[in-house]
Formats: sequence, structure tokens, C-alpha cells
Amino acid sequence: MSEGSRDALRRALGGTLAAAALLLAGCGGDEAGEATAGPGPLVVAYRADLQTLDPVTSTDQNANDVIRSLVFTPLVAFDSAFEARPWLAESWTLTDTSVVFRLRDDVRWHDGEPVTAADVKFTFDLATDPAAASPLAAAYLGSVASATVLGPHEIRFTFTAPHAQPLQDFYWPPVPQHVLEGVEPSELSRHPFGRDPVGSGPYRLVGWDATPARRSASGPWRASRRGWEGRRRSGRSSTASCRRPPPGSGS
Repeated sequence: MSEGSRDALRRALGGTLAAAALLLAGCGGDEAGEATAGPGPLVVAYRADLQTLDPVTSTDQNANDVIRSLVFTPLVAFDSAFEARPWLAESWTLTDTSVVFRLRDDVRWHDGEPVTAADVKFTFDLATDPAAASPLAAAYLGSVASATVLGPHEIRFTFTAPHAQPLQDFYWPPVPQHVLEGVEPSELSRHPFGRDPVGSGPYRLVGWDATPARRSASGPWRASRRGWEGRRRSGRSSTASCRRPPPGSGS
């Protein structure tokens, strides 16, 4: 991870969303994963419009906060002591030459498809394609040589060389292969996905209002809770429950 990305991580953990108007909402869940009633939608307001919610092409720190914390699911998260903790990856095995992540099997894209290791590799390959001009490549993947899918929910990343704090290389979320496969990397920054993303995080984007007259009142972002997959009450995409990230740490 570059020094600039470490600074961004410090800002994110320090609460860069404090200037935004946040109304947190969504479904809760008990320990068994049953859905419980939650408050209404979340609204996030910014003084300037965000350009994209595509994790691969975003260069905006405010957008990255929304991407990592709300709409998508990074492989790992970090606590207030900057220690990596499980998020999409429920555990990992780390050596000097590689890391193997074991992913949660209960996380789904907002369209209902499961999040798999193939999505993670697809995102890595897309981000490291020079035609995509992805900030992820320079910020996080400079010391990562390759990605290999070992199973539906298991993936190995091989490092170019041993380096300090290697888990910081993976503070980024995958994007859905089934949605973006076939999109030319050079066209990704202009693809509608950036303004209408299919994420996997605890909130789903349901509206984007960039009208200047309204921005100061309620903000351009409106989202509803969806994505952490617990037990569904029906097969409809509008009905789902949310499961809390499991306790524990990587190994």
C-alpha cells in the first residue's frame, strides 16, 4: 500500500464522513440471522457531487468512504488501532510470499447473486489492466503479483516480494463479474455501473440526486440496507435480512 493510501486509511478511520449528513438505516439481525425491524433509508449529503461509485475507477475520497463502508464489501477492514479484521474475508493464512483468503459464503450482490472468489480475481485483473487506469493498482496492488482462485470462496494472492503490512494491500472491495464481464477496461470509467452500482455491502443505492437546489437539503445519496446476506424471508430482491460480520480475526 502506498503512503498516500495509508493516509487515506487514517482519514477514513478518523471519521471523514463527519461533515456529511448521515441518516443511518436498514435491517438489523439477531445472532441467528433473523431479520429485525430497522429505521428508514440512509441519506448522505456532500457539498459537491460524487463522480462514481465504481471501486475500480473512483479517485474521490468521499466516494471511497461510501464505497467501502456502505455499498460494497472490502476483503478486510481495519479497527481504530489499524489492525486488520475480517470483513468479506472471514479468515486468512499469511506468509512472506502470499496470502490465502477464505471468503464468507453468505454475502450476496444486491441483485441476489453470490459473491465469490471469481469476483475478487476479476476485480484484481481489471484493476491491474493498464487500460482501466485504476487507482487501485498504484495504491494497493503494487506488491501483488497475481491472484489464483482456489475454490468458490478461497483465493490466493502472491506477492512480488516480502513487504511490511501486507494486509493493507486488500482494503478494497470486489465488483460483480456477472455485471461487468465484457466491458472493455478502457470504457469502465464511462460505464453506467459507476452511477448505478450493484454492490454487496450493507446498503444498496436506490437514488442519486445531484440537483444543486436540493443538495444542501438532503444530499445526492439515498441508500437502503441490503447486501449482508442472512436469512431471506422471500425470494424478492426487495426483501432480505442482514447478518452482522462474525467475530474473530484472521489467522
